[in-house]
Formats: sequence, C-alpha cells, structure tokens
Amino acid sequence: MSMENNFNRLLLEAIEGKTSKQQKTKTATLIADILCIDKAAAYRRMRGEVSFTLHESILLAGKLNISLDDIVLKLSNKNEGPKMTSHYPQQLKMGLQEPWHIEQDKQFLETLTQQPYSEMGVALGNISSSLHFYYEYLARFYLLKYKYHLGDIQPFSCVKEAPLQVEYRQEFYHLYRKMSYTYYIWDSLITTSVTDDIRYFHHIGLITREEVELLKEDLHLFFRHMRKLADLGYYPDTGNKFELYISDTHIDVTYAYMWTEKIEVSMFTSFVILTTSSLEKMPFDNVSSWIKSLKRSAVQISVTNEKERIAFFNAQHAIVDTL
Repeated sequence: MSMENNFNRLLLEAIEGKTSKQQKTKTATLIADILCIDKAAAYRRMRGEVSFTLHESILLAGKLNISLDDIVLKLSNKNEGPKMTSHYPQQLKMGLQEPWHIEQDKQFLETLTQQPYSEMGVALGNISSSLHFYYEYLARFYLLKYKYHLGDIQPFSCVKEAPLQVEYRQEFYHLYRKMSYTYYIWDSLITTSVTDDIRYFHHIGLITREEVELLKEDLHLFFRHMRKLADLGYYPDTGNKFELYISDTHIDVTYAYMWTEKIEVSMFTSFVILTTSSLEKMPFDNVSSWIKSLKRSAVQISVTNEKERIAFFNAQHAIVDTL
C-alpha cells in the first residue's frame, strides 16, 4: 500500500473516531459538510477511490481537532512508502546521530544549493528547524519536546545535544541560506504556540524559571534576527532572496518543498524535528501547490508593508514577554 493510501486510511480512521462506529452515513455527511462536496464524493474518498488532497486534509484536521502530526509520525515509524526518508530521526531517542546520516543530508542540500537556481517554500505554525538551528536553547527545547512525545521524559537540564547534533545545526543553518530563493509563511499564532508549549513544560516541572528566561532571550534574539531579514529581503551573508508572509490559516504540521530543475522534494515535519521527505512527483505537486496557494492569500511583511512588519514583530516580542 502506498504512502498516500496509508495517509488517507489513517486520516479516515481519525475522522470516523469523531462519529459513532458503523455510522458511515454520519461520517460521509461530516466530510461532505466540511469540504463542501456532495455525499457521493465523500463516499468515494471513504472507499479510497479518491484521495484527500493536502488542502482537504488540513480543513478536516482543523475542524475536527485531528493531529496531522500523529498521522505523519505513525507513517514514519512504520516506514511506509518506498521513497520516504526521515531526517534528524529516531537516533535522537538516545541522543545520538549517525555520522553517515548527517553527511547524507548535507550532501543532499549541497547538491540543491549548487544548482543554477534553487527554491524553498515553507509553511509553518511553529519555529521550524531551518530557523531555530542557530539558537542553542530553542534547539534544546525542541529536542526536549520531541523526546517527550516519544516517551523519553527528561528535564531541560538533562537534554544535551551530541557534538554531531551541534555540528548538524550549525552547518545546516548556513546551507539553508544558500538556496537562491526562500520564503516562509508563518501561522499568525506562531509565537503563541511556542510560548504555550514552554508554559506547559514549565508547569509540569521539566523547565525551571531560569531556563524559561534563557528561552525568552533566544526568542527575542530570533525575532530580532528575523526582523532584520524581513527589512532587507535577502540573507546578508549570501545575498540570496528571502521573503516572509503571515497567514491567518492555522498550520498544524510544517510543510515545505525544495525545487531545482533537476530535483523536486516535498517535506512534512512533525514535532518540529522529525522530517519525512519524498522525491515522488504527486506529493511534491500537492505540497508545493498548497504552499503557493497559501502564499497568495497571506500578507507579505518582508521589504514591503513596513507598518505591518513593525506591528507584527512588536506583537511577537510582547507575547514572549508574557512568559
């Protein structure tokens, strides 16, 4: 069974979990109402004759409070799909990262950035790894969060990065900036999401008050850096184009694509760290089309719209200060 079919099956199971068992009519009605399609079309999706598009999956997940993170993680854990690979993956359960895997990822990104033109589009509701690599405490926080979801519960003070993980962060931070054109679409609630997560881990005793302050400093530094990039519209160290957009659409999982004339890759990132990627055309077309559609409806705050840009970043700093 293909990755796409398995994704649809797991999504349908999650939808059916919101209705009484064996009530297919009720499930079909629910799908039809949310997607604004007729029941016949809903039944075709339930029978697997038609796959849910990425946009439909997001609509259903948002309306029914379904975690696409969980679905993607289940697929990754089962290794379903012959051409899917996971980056920065399960070795983190033990705080390890195999050298060959780091080199494999580095070589792949280097190949992309060496092309005459390379493009990366990212839609996210949380601070993605391509952005937080530079920030030590944020990187450790997301490692803590990832381990926590895997059942490896440790206080922040015990979450340590292996030397190879630090190397990974630093080198990939610079590699991403070598893409010819990069744009990010942020969920407008991106800062609320991360501050709520920090509050939760502080509340359950895994992060101390002093560590919260360190994370606040990293967040303020992050937003100051992003503000400078948004002002410039390019990376000062490479001169490559950078754009930032803000969207009112809720984004549960980070979606991204990378494109060159020779390579097309789509990615889904769950728990901010675990990335499942595909070189197949159908996932790439679905992901890139949805991201570009979201971009058209989002507000660009890099270079243009100075008032909106100033107001947005001031608001993010204010949210961080509530921690």
